[in-house]
Amino acid sequence: MLTIKELYPEINIWREPPYEYEFEKLPFDILSGSDRLRKDIEEGKSLKDMEYWWNDELESFRKIREKYLIYD
Repeated sequence: MLTIKELYPEINIWREPPYEYEFEKLPFDILSGSDRLRKDIEEGKSLKDMEYWWNDELESFRKIREKYLIYD
């Protein structure tokens, strides 16, 4: 999506709602889990910048997940 947005900035690449059961959120936001990735793409942020918050989110998830693991 980032490359498409870079190559064709004038085109709206986001499919509009509805999507399945949701009538307000953009389908891309639903599939990616939030609107953050879409907004970063729209703002032209680099993949490296996005990777920083992905890693932060991943680390937070790992900490939460750890207490629910049954096996090591």
